[in-house]
Amino acid sequence: MIPHQAFIVADIPDPHKTRIQIIRDRLKTLTAKLPVEITVAGSSGVGPIPAGTDLGLIRDEVDRVAKMMAAFDLEFAAIRHFPRTGVFYLAPKDRRPFDSLHAVLASTKLPFIASPFPYNPHCTLRAGPEVEPSVAEQIHSIAVPAGTMRLDSLSVYAVDGATLAVRLLHRVKLGGNPVQL
Repeated sequence: MIPHQAFIVADIPDPHKTRIQIIRDRLKTLTAKLPVEITVAGSSGVGPIPAGTDLGLIRDEVDRVAKMMAAFDLEFAAIRHFPRTGVFYLAPKDRRPFDSLHAVLASTKLPFIASPFPYNPHCTLRAGPEVEPSVAEQIHSIAVPAGTMRLDSLSVYAVDGATLAVRLLHRVKLGGNPVQL
């Protein structure tokens, strides 16, 4: 059984991961300590997997989905933010691979907590209280990490909502190859 709610994510590889982490650290919010990724199940569309869910079920379903999905390329388009929030994020130029992954995961046997938000693939840069317009302009002016990266793995993380402590529960390569942890 998993100890906290869990999220399924597409891992952002280096050197992009390091570049994004530098931006997050500069913005100084608690979410800077979360993994650099794009959530494919758990934040919007479908909510997180509830605490207490059997880890074997999660592994089986995520591995099954990963076998069906090929690695794909990602390039970021822009920094955007969710209206009336302090959440700023990198948006992918092409969201279709994420939409496909999300739809397949949502149709599995995995239980998900309901989410009030439609699925929107994104890599969070900053989350926190809403900011003044001048600060929002500064964040929007940050250079978007350039270049294409290959996303080839899914990870499942349990996140303690109170402390934001993160625990990697499972990782699998797209195409179906399990990763030894």
